[in-house]
Amino acid sequence: MPLPVPGGIEPPGAGGEVVSDPLTELMVRNLSEVFSERDPDRRIEAVRAIYAEDATFYEGKHAFVGWIAISAQVSKLLATLPPDFVFSPAMPPSRNHDLGRMPWQLGKPGGAVAGRGMDVALFADGKIRALYVFLEDRPG
Repeated sequence: MPLPVPGGIEPPGAGGEVVSDPLTELMVRNLSEVFSERDPDRRIEAVRAIYAEDATFYEGKHAFVGWIAISAQVSKLLATLPPDFVFSPAMPPSRNHDLGRMPWQLGKPGGAVAGRGMDVALFADGKIRALYVFLEDRPG
């Protein structure tokens, strides 16, 4: 018999309903409310709700610490993308204890995929404590 998994997730084939996981939901919200949000006031509000105050966002060789730095880096990223591009999950997120992962894609809603990557999040106290971004394709 499988051991219960924190967060209400049930193993595939266990016969019951899969219950929503509030931690992996943070990862989905992060794509729509932070990385796809072009309004800086709404974005910083979402960053504060999703990330720990001293969270770190790792992208390549760079690290950005804290709500303001994370939101500022997202602003810089969004400035390089077409205005109708959004980030969306390529697959549902999954979690193993305090670590989550989610493949994502970038592009126009309903259009061709311009980029792909994966987020890996470390959770603490119900928020994202660290986010590691792995890029597969860079938008052209």
